[in-house]
Amino acid sequence: MRGFLWFLPALLSCGAAFAQNSGIDRSFGDSGIASISDPKDASTRMAGFVSCAQSSGQLRMVAALDATQIGSVLVDADGNTASNLTRIPVTESAYLPDYAIGACMADGRIVIAREILSTGGDRQLQVLRLKNDGNLDSTFGLGGESVVDMDAFAPNLADIEMPLGLNLEADGGVLVSMALGTFSFTDAGLVRLAANGSVRFARHYASFPDMPQGSQTTHASAAGLTGGQVWMVGTASLAGVGTTVFRARLEGNSGMVVDAPIYGSGSETVYAGGGRMLADGNTMVLAARRTTDNLRHLPSMIVIRGDAISRLDLPEPFAIAGAQATALSFSPWTGAMGTVIPTGEGRFLFVDALARMPDATAPLAAYLALVQLGASAAGDQVDAHYGIAGRTQYAWRGMQVCNDGAPPPQRPVHATNWRGRPVVTGLHGRTCDLGSARGLLARVQYAADVFAHGFE
Repeated sequence: MRGFLWFLPALLSCGAAFAQNSGIDRSFGDSGIASISDPKDASTRMAGFVSCAQSSGQLRMVAALDATQIGSVLVDADGNTASNLTRIPVTESAYLPDYAIGACMADGRIVIAREILSTGGDRQLQVLRLKNDGNLDSTFGLGGESVVDMDAFAPNLADIEMPLGLNLEADGGVLVSMALGTFSFTDAGLVRLAANGSVRFARHYASFPDMPQGSQTTHASAAGLTGGQVWMVGTASLAGVGTTVFRARLEGNSGMVVDAPIYGSGSETVYAGGGRMLADGNTMVLAARRTTDNLRHLPSMIVIRGDAISRLDLPEPFAIAGAQATALSFSPWTGAMGTVIPTGEGRFLFVDALARMPDATAPLAAYLALVQLGASAAGDQVDAHYGIAGRTQYAWRGMQVCNDGAPPPQRPVHATNWRGRPVVTGLHGRTCDLGSARGLLARVQYAADVFAHGFE
């Protein structure tokens, strides 16, 4: 089925200025988006969740095929597939069949985190590592996988052991930020693996020593290693304060809390999404802030410099099919945590999923914003020259029109740097549900060509 790129707002004329500065490379794929399917069987379900650049100059996209199988294909620079589908049987997914997260190693190998069901029905964390040919890397864990049962490290856990953030250390070590608990409430968790897949530590952080009575964490979404210590970022519910972002400093070998975490301030409810720690220890986090009417969530950037947390509110999303849009970076239950990558020259690309109100349960579009980081919080700003006033939105559309003219369900999952430009990986439904999902790739473009100077 042939699809096409649908820029938002839909009512804006596609004149030359809009086309040239849309924020998406329209020479890639089909008018800016590549819909990826199995080259031998287009009916195969392929829910894309990570892509990584290869030394050949191609991109390897990995997708969930069903609850017990993942697969990958190579993609050429024009967005067309360049290999057959490599299939790998995996342990059954414990949540959505297409829920998985991934990260890229410098040499093109791919690390994947999933929540799985053991033979006894217990939910556990599974971390996989793929070689450049798309097969399991036998030098990692046991035959390419490392399975962590959080129940063995923390007593009285409930059902959920869901990975939300995946960050890699310089030596190939793995940090998995998690939500632990039930579908009604969750706490933060963090697993640190060595480069060979062995467990360095696995910990449950229901609260921190300095928290007011009645407070708790809700999830961890990003982590990084600096100076032998691990910094963990997530969301906490503070009694008398509200829901806010936290950052905790942990001992690198044990995961024990080193000192009191720092918390965001302000009266608004703010949830932490995906994030990235830089070499200097500064941390960038995509977040969603709840509007005062409690009806929507809007995207923000959280910057943590030392012990100071600042927030930069990103441009408000455009409407989707005539309805207001809401950001989903806070929502593990939709599989949308958002992501951020450095793009060079102090700029960062933020990628989030959007849904439309009042039914905000299904992501329908991708939201991208470009931010210029200053020397201090006062210098942080949205790069207004990117896209439309600093952001762009896009969605894949097929031949079928969904409810009230909306595009099919879809969401971005991962972003990485490829051939001098960021590329965003996700999935889209061919019809008005994700039962027949395909992979989704979009390549970022910027008129001023700021990406030409290399990436951090």
